[in-house]
Amino acid sequence: MAFYPADYRHSLTLADGDLRRALADLGVPPGQNPVFAAIDYPTLLEKALTGFLRAGARLLVTPTDTTDELTDTAPAALDKSDHATRLLDAIRRTARFYRTFADEHSSERPAVIGAIGPSSRLLLLGEHTADNLHAVFTKQCQALAEGGVDAIFCSAFVELEALLIAIRSAATVNLPAIAGMRFDAGADGAETTLGVTSPQAAAAAESAGAAIFAIDAGERPDTVAAVVALVRKTTQLPIWVRISAGFPLLEEGRVVYPESPADFAIRVTAVRKAGADIIGGGPGVTADHLAALAPRRKR
Repeated sequence: MAFYPADYRHSLTLADGDLRRALADLGVPPGQNPVFAAIDYPTLLEKALTGFLRAGARLLVTPTDTTDELTDTAPAALDKSDHATRLLDAIRRTARFYRTFADEHSSERPAVIGAIGPSSRLLLLGEHTADNLHAVFTKQCQALAEGGVDAIFCSAFVELEALLIAIRSAATVNLPAIAGMRFDAGADGAETTLGVTSPQAAAAAESAGAAIFAIDAGERPDTVAAVVALVRKTTQLPIWVRISAGFPLLEEGRVVYPESPADFAIRVTAVRKAGADIIGGGPGVTADHLAALAPRRKR
């Protein structure tokens, strides 16, 4: 289907939820990289996506933000180039899986969004060069485009220069770029860990050609409404928010997000009023959390 970012302004659209949790709930062993789910667990991945779609999600984001794995490490049995080739093939196959799934559910008109980045290795510290990062992002974008995605999601960046490189990489495959940064630092949670403010990021992303600006609330779901309000004063681009199901807790050695679907819906109401157009699930957000938003999808 054609993807028109401007269509997502002024009406609430739901994106999918926490795919790792959904797959784990369906029996995928912990620690599995979800980029390989389409290869290793296609039936379970289809069940997870079906659950999100039935809950009202109309934007499905591929679990392909594997930049560090493309640049840093490889299993002992593979050299780095073989590892990168295997990962890029998995990215392409995952995108095709999502494309086929969306086409088979065309009555709901879901769009497929291909995720890239971020890298934990920083340009600021000389751990990457701009050219190398651009090359890696471009390879990811090419694999996603070959798989049939509708747009590129530059996901949860903390370094503005790296985000702008990712936006340029998306342009090489002529797909709309969704510019995403993670804001969970500073006194009001409106900065990245490197001190990039949310208005600064939104203005720079729009100037670079981003079609949608995305806010990842990280571990600060309580501050995201205020961050959205700041960004809305800066840009008229659609705003996408990824928010967790409450604050993380450690229970029996594992991290859980305890917020109920009803409480999640209340939190999202404030985020929506602040100017968000798209709500997607961060950690802990299940299909039930998304379904609880259905009565609130209109202003």
